[in-house]
Amino acid sequence: LPITLSYLLKQTYPLEYVEIIVADGNSDDNTREVATSLLLKEKIKHKVLNERDFPDPVWVWYGHSWWRNVVIMNADKKSQYIAWIDGDCRADTYWLTNLWTIIKDNTDPKIAGAGGTRFVETQWDSSQKELVLNYYFTSNIISLGNPAFSPKGNITTIPSVAGYNSIFKKEVFDIYRYDSTFPFNT
Repeated sequence: LPITLSYLLKQTYPLEYVEIIVADGNSDDNTREVATSLLLKEKIKHKVLNERDFPDPVWVWYGHSWWRNVVIMNADKKSQYIAWIDGDCRADTYWLTNLWTIIKDNTDPKIAGAGGTRFVETQWDSSQKELVLNYYFTSNIISLGNPAFSPKGNITTIPSVAGYNSIFKKEVFDIYRYDSTFPFNT
């Protein structure tokens, strides 16, 4: 998480227009404290949310989809876009600027969002094993080889939506939400 946040804090997009929401799945690794400390020090608008603060008797499985809803419900009411990135991903300095430019300049009313390749941050200093396994698992096995999850080729349209490294018009979530009939985040 500190690595992911450090990438987000180096964005070329003006951070005074950004709100970072960290969604903690009730972890026991001090996520809430680490994120709050780092974001307070940087003086950026933020919220650090924890699963236990949002109980819902209907949901028996929380996971990513539940958190996407919690973030949507807690995002600044004036926000026009919501961008997603997972805690194990990294964002280059142009990440948010590039995604925002793609979606804001798109006049096709059928386009609700834009996504990019998933770049995973390895936590193992001496080995690329985690990076390779994570890439192979998410890019080829879970997605069944879907090119949206892989840096292969120059893809402009795809038949699925990435839930990470993506941006969406916030108004879309007034119509569509993740629920128990659609519990996955892609």
